[in-house]
Amino acid sequence: MTNRSSGRNSLIYHIGHILENRAEIESHDLLIIDHYVNDANFYCGFFGDQYPQYLEMLYQLLATLNLPVLNLMFPCISHDYPEVCDQVREISAQYGITVLDLNEAGFRPEHFRDPVHLNRYASYMMGLFLLQSLARGIGPRPAGGMLRSYPLRVISAQEFTCLLYTSDA
Repeated sequence: MTNRSSGRNSLIYHIGHILENRAEIESHDLLIIDHYVNDANFYCGFFGDQYPQYLEMLYQLLATLNLPVLNLMFPCISHDYPEVCDQVREISAQYGITVLDLNEAGFRPEHFRDPVHLNRYASYMMGLFLLQSLARGIGPRPAGGMLRSYPLRVISAQEFTCLLYTSDA
């Protein structure tokens, strides 16, 4: 098991992270991704009308991974952009990504330490439930997924600097 979690990032971060670490990610049995909370509370507004395009790019990429993917939708008391929840559920279904939407799990306000984060007890209990659920099995491992072309490319800071200097010439 490898935990590569990093909070407060947009779906663009997840795209870059998956592209940079694809081989390592695919060496595992399952990818659990949680991206929608930050999008539903900030980034959707930042990306504006382009948000659905970026969401599509993320799910196109997830669908090419050669391992099962679980989209874990953590619960929140409120969302600044509640439409993101439906968009994420719909695109997950479109690309065959399993969704566990914990907004439907019956969490109450006393289970939260603030509008976005579960308190320690609720978080611990949710982790135990997830562990027990995953122990029952994940199903067959997909194979043959690949990207023929993709509109985004990850570049290092060094490569970016070289591009800046060569474009001045």
